Amino acid sequence: AHSDPEIIGMVLERPPQSMESAEALALAQPITIGGAAVGAARIEYDLPFLKRQVQVSLFVTLRRVLLISSGIFFFAALAAVVLAASFTRPIHSLVEATQELAAGNLTHKIEIGDRKDELGLLARKFNTMGEKLTEFDKLKESFVENVTHDMRAPLQAVTGYVDLILSGISGPLTEKQGEQLRVVRDSTDK
Repeated sequence: AHSDPEIIGMVLERPPQSMESAEALALAQPITIGGAAVGAARIEYDLPFLKRQVQVSLFVTLRRVLLISSGIFFFAALAAVVLAASFTRPIHSLVEATQELAAGNLTHKIEIGDRKDELGLLARKFNTMGEKLTEFDKLKESFVENVTHDMRAPLQAVTGYVDLILSGISGPLTEKQGEQLRVVRDSTDK
C-alpha cells in the first residue's frame, strides 16, 4: 500500500515526503556478504494506516465470530425444540390414550412407530394393557351372560310355583301368606 514504484531500488538518504510527517514504524536489517556489510534493507510502515488495518481485520474477525456463534446458537435452539417435541409428542399421545381408556374406549391404541426408547416401551406396554382389559371385559360379559342364563331357569320355576300356590289350587292361603308370596313373585320378575 505504501510502495512507491519510483523509489524501489534507490538508495534513500531520508524517507519519502509522504512518510516524513506521519508516525512510522521502521524496520531495518543489514545485508552482509562474506562478513562485510554491503547495504541495508529498510521497511517503513505508516502506523495510523497499520492501526486502521488491524482494526478493520479485528472488526471483520469479530463479525465472523458473531455470525458463526449466532448460527451455532440458532441450530442448537432448533435441535432443542425438535428434541423436546420428540419427547413430548409420545407423552401427549399417552395422556390422550389414558383419557380414552378412562372413558371406556378399550380399543384405543398409541401409534408409536418403531421407537426403541423408554417411551416406545411404555407405549407398547400401554397397548398391551388395553388388549388385556378388552379380553377381561369380554370374559366379564360372558360370565354375566352365563350366570344370567343359568339363574333364569330356576327363577322361572320358582315364579311358576309361586303363581300356582297363589292361584289357590294347592289350598287356601292366609292373607299374610299371599302377601309374602306376591313379594317373592315380584322379586323374581326383576
